[in-house]
Amino acid sequence: VTLDSFAMDPRFTDEAKVFAQLFTSLQSSSNALTPESLRTFFEDLCAKANEKLIGTFNGNLQEKHVMTNSADIPINVYTPTNVNKDKLVVYFHGGGVDRTAKVGVAGDSAGAMISTSVCQTVKDIDFQILVYGWYDFTCATPSFKEFTNQQYFVKPELVDWTIKNLPPTLLIVAELDPIRDDSYTYKELLDKAGVKNKLVLIKGVLHRFFPLPGVYPKACAQAIAAIREFMSSIS
Repeated sequence: VTLDSFAMDPRFTDEAKVFAQLFTSLQSSSNALTPESLRTFFEDLCAKANEKLIGTFNGNLQEKHVMTNSADIPINVYTPTNVNKDKLVVYFHGGGVDRTAKVGVAGDSAGAMISTSVCQTVKDIDFQILVYGWYDFTCATPSFKEFTNQQYFVKPELVDWTIKNLPPTLLIVAELDPIRDDSYTYKELLDKAGVKNKLVLIKGVLHRFFPLPGVYPKACAQAIAAIREFMSSIS
């Protein structure tokens, strides 16, 4: 797909337009959709999008490995300087537990689904942060039908829980996202179950904006501000 092959949605922010240009510039002429090719493409996309941010993290980064019975899981531990260390976020795929701190889970897209599934299984999780989560595999929501095409860089081939005791939840939603409505539906279920929650809509952006602060500085700053405010409310 090229920029000339579609008309951009007028709701695209300037950041979303930059992303569209970058996405199309990195696309391969091959139509093969394999896990390896998609992984390589997204790694290249993130590297190019965030290249000006490399080395700007104000804190300590530790590369570690978590040994399990079946795998050796690599993790990165980010510790910002001059922060209150009474909260720990495990961002999938991540790991580590600090038993003296509040422990929450977070993830985006399918990772958000994994995060909230963890809360179904592991008790005493203190909070969850779900960024444009995918919770409905029927793919029947209005937003899935509206945004599942090449204009939004999501192709169809790529893409009843007990919730009463779930922890406080922050839902971050991209406006131009096929799975946008999943978060609204999930919020309704949380509301009915009496689970404390907040939904923040980031307007004019597409699915997968969150790991691309180099392209989406304003959108990511808005999302991070919402996360910071939410985490400060966890006592």
